[in-house]
Amino acid sequence: LQSSYLGGAGTDYANALAIHPATGEVYVAGYTNSGTTTFPGVSGGAQGSYGGGAYDAFVSRFSADLTTLIKSSYLGATGTEQASALAIHPATGEVYVAGYTTSTTTSFPGVGGGAQGSYGGGYDAFVSRFSADLNTLIKSSYLGAAGYDQATALAIHPATGEVYVAGYTDATTTSFPGVSGGAQGSTGGGGDAFVSRFSADLTTLIKSSYLGAAGYDQANALTIHPATGEVYVAGYTASATPSFPGVSGGAQSSYGGGADAFVSRFSADLTTLIKSSYLGAAGGEIANALAIHPTTGEIYVAGYTNSATTSFPGVIGGAQSSFGGSYDAFVSRFSADLTMNDTTPNAYSFITQANVPINSLRTSNPVLVTGIVGPANIYVDGAFGSKYCISSGNDCSCDVSGAFVSTPGTITNNSYVCARHNAASATNVLTQTNVHIGGAVGQFFVTTGTAISTTACNLDMDGDTLLTATKEWLVLLRASLGFTGTSTTAGTGISAAQWTAARPLINANCGTNFGP
Repeated sequence: LQSSYLGGAGTDYANALAIHPATGEVYVAGYTNSGTTTFPGVSGGAQGSYGGGAYDAFVSRFSADLTTLIKSSYLGATGTEQASALAIHPATGEVYVAGYTTSTTTSFPGVGGGAQGSYGGGYDAFVSRFSADLNTLIKSSYLGAAGYDQATALAIHPATGEVYVAGYTDATTTSFPGVSGGAQGSTGGGGDAFVSRFSADLTTLIKSSYLGAAGYDQANALTIHPATGEVYVAGYTASATPSFPGVSGGAQSSYGGGADAFVSRFSADLTTLIKSSYLGAAGGEIANALAIHPTTGEIYVAGYTNSATTSFPGVIGGAQSSFGGSYDAFVSRFSADLTMNDTTPNAYSFITQANVPINSLRTSNPVLVTGIVGPANIYVDGAFGSKYCISSGNDCSCDVSGAFVSTPGTITNNSYVCARHNAASATNVLTQTNVHIGGAVGQFFVTTGTAISTTACNLDMDGDTLLTATKEWLVLLRASLGFTGTSTTAGTGISAAQWTAARPLINANCGTNFGP
């Protein structure tokens, strides 16, 4: 239908492409050494002049029909910059670009007030945020430590709007920014992949995680599951069996040889690596692209291989089951859970509860889990107090899990699961617990009513619509231990009169029997 060159007098490379979800306009990012103001469309752009160094990153905006270059912008300072990834925020329409820079100190454009405002050293990854019209660079952040750090992939979380970046680093021990408390908080050695999570405004680095073992590991692709919100990363590894993190029980748990492609699955908060899988045979494989099917939720990975004959995993019965020669491209399809046996259950959901009292503890109906082979991983996230329990019968007896728990576990086919969390501390507020099983998720929604209830279980004693650990919960703990009189409320901020008024309502509606 249409094509367009994009370049000036120098060398120009495009590495990333995205379509604006509202306007349909086409955005392209990469790097150029077309200097001064020669790169097309930069006049009036966020950075209209070449920064210097061997290359500057750039981002350009075309009309949907490619007949008009609307705007471009350089992105760089006196060092060298390359942009490798591009994404458009689904809510704001703002444009995000990631790559690497050698521009030192605080010279990279827009880093003032960013999550990491100063250069880590060597090469740093970067992520930058532009207005949709490319007239304004809103914010940037370095991302790196003293070694070599490069961002190769970028995605926006569809629910939270947070910004995720993946790539590779040779930062040693625990020096990469944000890894404390992450799924893998220390380097595996030999160069690791990484994944990082920023606030949408790029002022806060929320969490990072290394991903790798003793060999060289690199992430080339990143995407976020539209149903579960989980984060998937793909690339390649030279970390042999069984050292790559999370491969035990994965679709391919053993190293094929040479270098293998990999795909890994993280929780949305990056605190848990749920599962990984090698993908390769005796030759070498590199994964460069990753996508999730919008209907089935299955995971697709593409790259290249030199594993000959029919040795590449899963090719029997595939569209092309024989090796073409030299290097072949490949495309592979995984279940969403990335496991050896498909542990993605049939669809499941919980009944929504509406008009519930504020601050009340809410328990869902039991839901039968079917369609999984072998044990599936289970975990919860969401509202305050989110927990789950597993039962053998159609109830919430927790005779399998032992109690309502918040720690990850496993569940087997034909078990029942229940969810629980605390309702909001204000009226007309929706809260939810997300119950993740295998590669699927079910939500338990709770909505508080329009007025504070005095006839249902409500633990708020002072009317501030909050349940505070050092106030209400301390009073309840003391009452549970048999405290009476003023010793129940002393030093808590809850008055004796407030406890006297609340106690009979709590006993009547919450199943307790606290004494005066």
